[in-house]
Amino acid sequence: MTFGPVEELRRTTDMKRVDEKEAASDGNAIQSISRAAAILRLLGQHPEGISLGGLARATGLPRSTAQRIINALRSEDLAELVNGGVGFCLGPEVSRLAQYYRAQPTELIRPALQSLASATNESVILAKLDRQEVMVLDTITAERELRVVMPVGIQHIPIHSTASGKALLMGLEPGEMTQLLCKPLLRLTPNTLDLESLSEAMVGYRETGIATDYEEHELGIGGFAVPVQTALGLFSVAVIVPAARIATVEAGVREALLACREDIEQRIGPTAP
Repeated sequence: MTFGPVEELRRTTDMKRVDEKEAASDGNAIQSISRAAAILRLLGQHPEGISLGGLARATGLPRSTAQRIINALRSEDLAELVNGGVGFCLGPEVSRLAQYYRAQPTELIRPALQSLASATNESVILAKLDRQEVMVLDTITAERELRVVMPVGIQHIPIHSTASGKALLMGLEPGEMTQLLCKPLLRLTPNTLDLESLSEAMVGYRETGIATDYEEHELGIGGFAVPVQTALGLFSVAVIVPAARIATVEAGVREALLACREDIEQRIGPTAP
């Protein structure tokens, strides 16, 4: 389609107005963030509390604008009322956010892993994806004679053959999972799942929230794992069990894993829906 001079001018003018409107909207959003940040800094400087009027004077904002911002901060628990409701200070969410700053996931998650290890009396693993491999971040080894010991670090093992790896697959988008499983799946034991069987199994894993490994990576060893989507990223928590005990401990391990996932989410927060 071709445009005449007048139509082309109108079209150009309309596009310019749209660009200007979007730029203005972006500018307003940035200004709002800057104002909210200024108020948060003031609240940090006044742990005993500061009044709405004090906030308005210190920031140079109209009282009504300061009121809208403080209300928004309170709705997110970034600010709260003090001094009988006549002043404001930083809210509990600020402390929680501070934990995320340069936070080491293992430090935040380890208490939950210790509880899981105590509840199951089995070895426990915390892992995440590192490119196309499983990286073990932390382990707790069971204090019993027959146990499974796992080293910390990148494990050069196929992601489809362990409970930890399959739990991480559960936490990915379908396209990401397909990309990771684009190559033929290596058969490590007679129990290792092929792509078709794995796809079917993933449906069941998602229904229960738990991935399983019935001697699929190594004969004599099994495991159960849950994906944990957190504000610090996607992790998997697994309980690794000698095959001889799988039948007797499975029900208890499943229950303990679901409780552990909830514990971790309460400690560091889940991702936003």
